[in-house]
Amino acid sequence: FKYGTHFRAYDVHPDDGHARYLVHVMEGPSATWEEISRGVRLAHGVKKEFLAALAADGRPVTYLRFRRVTP
Repeated sequence: FKYGTHFRAYDVHPDDGHARYLVHVMEGPSATWEEISRGVRLAHGVKKEFLAALAADGRPVTYLRFRRVTP
């Protein structure tokens, strides 16, 4: 995929605008800070926010939103 994540997510219909988020699925609690850092850097570079979709053991998916904060 073009942005190196699993999905793009839109606030509106894809024909009506640009994706707001890049979504990367992470199974279980094994996500590394390197994965998260890479995703946040990538999303920031293309003016999007990074969502980590945490899927584990048949539980509902939990989403964590990360944004780059600059001083």
